[in-house]
Amino acid sequence: MSNIIDLLDLAIEGNAGRLRPTHIALYTVILRHFERNGYPETLPLPTDMVMARAGIMNGKTFRKTISELEQLGLLKVVEKAKNQHSAVTVKLSNLPDHLPDQKLDRHENLPDQKLVKQNLPDQK
Repeated sequence: MSNIIDLLDLAIEGNAGRLRPTHIALYTVILRHFERNGYPETLPLPTDMVMARAGIMNGKTFRKTISELEQLGLLKVVEKAKNQHSAVTVKLSNLPDHLPDQKLDRHENLPDQKLVKQNLPDQK
């Protein structure tokens, strides 16, 4: 298990019926942030950036979801954010022993951005 899809599947299987879309969105963003940084032991999560990428607009929802992910055993809050503009530092929990140890290039594995002409029926 070395990619975020495998880690997300592991989390969903272990918490079937207890995860809401907000949990999955936030956990996916957190996993991706860890992956981009080479899976360090702990990692600060810039609140504004993580909320925006997870589609969370309310700070209270963010704090509640982080707390619930901790209660579910998916992460551990090492240091709480001082305010909405600072970072909460977390540690991932229940991870497999073998994770990649190198940082990913930010643009690695992204689809080609060129537009591809699709075979669409002519519109008249």
